Amino acid sequence: MPFITSKQLIGLPVETESGTILGKILDFEVDAETQSILRYTVVNRSNVIFKSELLIAAAAVLALTREKMTVRDGLVKEIASSKKERMITPKIEPSGVAMRKQA
Repeated sequence: MPFITSKQLIGLPVETESGTILGKILDFEVDAETQSILRYTVVNRSNVIFKSELLIAAAAVLALTREKMTVRDGLVKEIASSKKERMITPKIEPSGVAMRKQA
C-alpha cells in the first residue's frame, strides 16, 4: 500500500489537471472518526489571482503522489470569479475548493 507521510505532504505542489499551479499544501484536516483527510489548505504567495489560502476538499483531488497533488480543472474558474473573503460552497458536498481569508 503506497503512503505519504505528513512531512512529505506539507509543501507538496498542487496543480489542476490542465497544469495550472495552485500552490503548495500548507496544512490538512483529518476527520477523527474516519481517520481520513477532509480537506487541504493550499497557499501560493506569488500568484496574483489567489492571494488567500485555498481550501480543497479531499473529494476534489484526482491524484496524489509524492511529487504533486492534482485537482479537478473546473474548480479554478470558481475560485477566480469569487471574492477572497467568500467561502465557495460546492454543489456536491464535500467536494470543491473554498478560499479562506488570511488572518
